This record gives sequence, structure tokens and C-alpha cells, in this order.
Amino acid sequence: DGSWIDADGYLHSGSRPDDTREPEHSSMGGTQLRPPAQPSLQSSEQQDLEVRGRSQMGFRFIGFSSFKWRSVIGYVVIVQFLMYFVSLWIVTPRAGFSLNPTGKALFKIGSSNSLAEMCAFRSNFPQHIVEFRRWLVPIFLHLSPLHILLNVYFECSCGPRIEECDSALSFAVLFFGAGIMGNLLSDAMGINGVGGSTACYGIIGMDFATTYRRWPELEPEHRKSMKQGLLQTSVMLLLWEIILWKELDHFGHLGGFIGGFLIVLGRAKRGFLVCFGVIAVMCVWKICVHPPTAANAACPGLWESYA
Repeated sequence: DGSWIDADGYLHSGSRPDDTREPEHSSMGGTQLRPPAQPSLQSSEQQDLEVRGRSQMGFRFIGFSSFKWRSVIGYVVIVQFLMYFVSLWIVTPRAGFSLNPTGKALFKIGSSNSLAEMCAFRSNFPQHIVEFRRWLVPIFLHLSPLHILLNVYFECSCGPRIEECDSALSFAVLFFGAGIMGNLLSDAMGINGVGGSTACYGIIGMDFATTYRRWPELEPEHRKSMKQGLLQTSVMLLLWEIILWKELDHFGHLGGFIGGFLIVLGRAKRGFLVCFGVIAVMCVWKICVHPPTAANAACPGLWESYA
């Protein structure tokens, strides 16, 4: 009936003076007390996200809503364009009016070259140890405008999605680890290529590995859609490799895919990381140790290529 008793035992009618609850009429005709409204945590979080989003608008890449310059992919893209500029017009012999860097300029910067890597191991080691940069630097080098634009498009469209789901360090390990594996396998097979596609295929390998890990937990309808998506991706990649059979570095792409796949699975089971290491060691052995001793005669002339 709205009565209450104070600390001294006196009976009072009405609501308590310190009761901040608001009256609420019930369907039975009486009056109920409703708790005071609490501030919405969700609204404050949304406001914070909007503020952060507005502060980062200046760092967006037009056409890619998830891309941010302040990210691993952002820094990779910046370096790739800088290296493309350097390979065209800074390192000699320069390209002149052409937009395709010369092979010798790319060699000086650090394009894949199994002979240079072998000589670095056999010719006065470790005097030429810097030649091992050729397992990493090709990720940032490209042969033509179309080459760099295709790789940058893939990196900006797929990379941010993965980087946002993980830490920057983990994504960097995945991206560069896959790229190095691709360059190692390419060099081991005698294909000396350049381009960020080795690391891009590592992103594709990561998607396949993530699906493999989640497969037992997926509902039947999700499995069907995932299987269809993976099948479409596989067919598109296969057609891409076949159509450009003579232009693409197939071993580099395969190595990047394997590297990304094993790195992701290796985070849960160390055996996959061991497999990654075994493949890498075998590639290094094939590049640096396996060639016959007669191949050493080419090393002095190779160093003269820097002149």
C-alpha cells in the first residue's frame, strides 16, 4: 500500500525520500517501482568506435573500406611502391621512359637468384651473406605496372580482413613466412622470380587452413557453403595458373600457399611448424649444397655484375 517504516519505528505513507525509482503503473491498478535507467554501455562503445573511425578516415585507401595505412599491409604496400620507383629510376641501369624495371637493376636490389645464394654460401662465407636477402626482398619487387597493381589489389582486399582478426605480429609472421617459403621453393626449382604473389598465396593458404581447423565445428549448411567457396577459389586459381602458364612462377605460388597453410596450423600443433622447417631446410640444401663443385667457377663473375 506504499507504507514504510523508518529507522526509529514510525510508520509513513508514500514512497521513501531516498527512493530514486520511478513509479510504473501495473495492469492490476496498483503502482510498482521501476529501477532507474542505467546508462547504455553499448551506446558509449559505439560513440568510441565512431570517434576512432573518424580519426582514421584520412588513412583509408580509396576503394578498400577495411584497408588502413597504419597496418602491416599498409606498410608493405608503401614499401612495394617505393621499391618499384627505385628499381625504375634510381638503381642502374635505369628503365628510362619504360615502366618495366631492368633485370640487372632488380638483381642489384635483391631479386631471386639461386646462383647468388649458392655463391654466398660457398664463396668466402660469410663475406657475401647479404645475398640471402634474396629470400625476402623479392616480395617487394615487381616487373611491370600490371604486376604490382594486381598484387596490391589482392593484398588490400584480403589482407586487412585477416589482420583485423589477429595481431599485427602474427599476420606479419604469416605474410613474410609464406613469402620466404615461396621464394625458397622457387629458387630450389631454378625459377628466379620476383613479386608479392608468394605472400599473397600464403593468405589463400591461411584461409584453407582456417577452414580445415573449423570444419568439425561447422553446421552442415555452413559446410556446404564453405565447400562451395573453396571449390570456386581452387578452380579460379587453377585456371589462372594454366592460362598464364609461361608467365607465372608456379613453384613460388605453391610454396607461398604451403607456407601460409602450415604456419596457421602450426599455431595449434607444433608438428606443422616442424614440417615447415623441414621443407625450408631441404630447399636451402638444394640451393646451396646440392649443386656440383664446378658451379663455384661462376661466383667471381657474378660479383662483377654489381659494377
